Amino acid sequence: MKSRVYILFALSAALFGQSCAKKMTEGTVILPGHNSEDAVEVLDSIQKNTPYFLSSKIDTRYTDNKQNISFKTSLRMSKDTSIWALFTYAGVPLITNYITKDSIQISNKKEKCYIKDSRNFIARNFKIDLSLGDLQSVFLGQPLKYNKLLNYNLNSTSNQIIISNVENKRYFLTYFIDKVSKRINSIEYTDQEIKLKISYLDYWIQDQYSIPKNIKIEINKSNNNITVDLNVEKIEINQPKEMVVVIPESYEKCN
Repeated sequence: MKSRVYILFALSAALFGQSCAKKMTEGTVILPGHNSEDAVEVLDSIQKNTPYFLSSKIDTRYTDNKQNISFKTSLRMSKDTSIWALFTYAGVPLITNYITKDSIQISNKKEKCYIKDSRNFIARNFKIDLSLGDLQSVFLGQPLKYNKLLNYNLNSTSNQIIISNVENKRYFLTYFIDKVSKRINSIEYTDQEIKLKISYLDYWIQDQYSIPKNIKIEINKSNNNITVDLNVEKIEINQPKEMVVVIPESYEKCN
């Protein structure tokens, strides 16, 4: 497997995806809109459902225009602080990632190379600017790029709450939220460079937390269509573990 594949997944699976922006199916009835305060109240209630540490084992499938690959991911996240991920194939460790608010480190055991860069590495390589909090939100089923100081539109169908941003001219973002459980069903993001969709197909319910169990990430760019399927097989909540990236002196910088 090429190192580029794992670097791409290490970032994209920790964040985003979509093919084209979803349209309402014919016959869907949109109920009258509500003000931004109602939208913020809904999003805040989801945002607060956050453990301070999450560990998970994930069965991962990555597909793009040229390849279809399955591998295992061990993920550890410390709230608002860091993300650590280990990627293995056939039981062999290949890639270790460590992402903080301002930096990223990747150790590629297969290619014997490494990356040390600022968080802007994501924006430069994948044409979308996501914070550490945004990356963590993907695995927590929480609002992406959420800012309670912004204005949002809130509408609804018979079974979903639909919230979208109204001020940002650089991108369009919509959350589809189950009316009964108040859990996010999907998130859609569109800008000039990329269209993405994150679908939450099922959730773990443990203690007071709802943690995504099955996540489908679809990414549509002008030159590639990417799908990442994440089956979260095991989770541990609020049991901190070590997060270490080892980069041997013999490793060279990845191309």
